[in-house]
Amino acid sequence: MDKTVLGKVNISVDITEKLASDILMTAFDSHYGSSNYWASLVSIDNNGASDILDEIWYSVKFTEPDEPDTNYVVDGNKIVSAISKILNSEVEAAPYIVEYLQQAVANDDAGYADGDVADVIIQVASMGEIVYG
Repeated sequence: MDKTVLGKVNISVDITEKLASDILMTAFDSHYGSSNYWASLVSIDNNGASDILDEIWYSVKFTEPDEPDTNYVVDGNKIVSAISKILNSEVEAAPYIVEYLQQAVANDDAGYADGDVADVIIQVASMGEIVYG
């Protein structure tokens, strides 16, 4: 079957605070965070929440171990911008990353976005590109 591209269609989708928070949690969970191999968590803004089930991560501050003087802060707005760049092909990501991210956004469920997806989003949100693969 011919796969000639005829054009692109842009679709507007709401990114919820919960989805952005879940992506931050997936990337920076203390034990299994998918970005822990290149980023060291400095602080989390969760607005003082004590119940993990109701917790929303509003932003994270982190540094790269090789560049400890460089701090990055990623919040919901940067997550939304990174998602937009990835889905609009402004940043080249692996096809499976795009597919999983499309599912997560369409279903408002970060469960569709695994650790690799969260890691790529954090890289794009903080550095504007995918640096670590």
